[in-house]
Amino acid sequence: MKKLTLMTICLALSLTVVRASAQGGGVRGNVPFKFIVNGKVLPAGEYTMTSNAHLVKIQDAHGRPVALVLADYISSPSAGPEGEIIFHCYRDLCLLAEIWSPVKGDGRKLDTTQTEAKLAKHEPRQYFAVLGEGPRR
Repeated sequence: MKKLTLMTICLALSLTVVRASAQGGGVRGNVPFKFIVNGKVLPAGEYTMTSNAHLVKIQDAHGRPVALVLADYISSPSAGPEGEIIFHCYRDLCLLAEIWSPVKGDGRKLDTTQTEAKLAKHEPRQYFAVLGEGPRR
């Protein structure tokens, strides 16, 4: 009986994770500059960013995970048909700030880091959006 209950709980949790991932969606884009996420500098290149609940998973062009970061759900009328990746840039330093999946109103906002808070005191913030790309053909 205990084994059956444990299996039922595990199955329910796995279905919840799959459902959240499908709802969160993701966006793929070609970032033309190096950027910082969670204290890690990532080179320019193609990335896929997917979200579920309060996590954003970032994969490189080969599908390898390169970062996992906490983020909060945010909403907006639309991020366009392919989604967007938003950066906050200060001079020549850009930090990942938000991802917007093509799902209407579905976005994730990364927490402001101490690095960004210090930069924002002395430098004007510029926003840079990378438009999402459709699936590879």
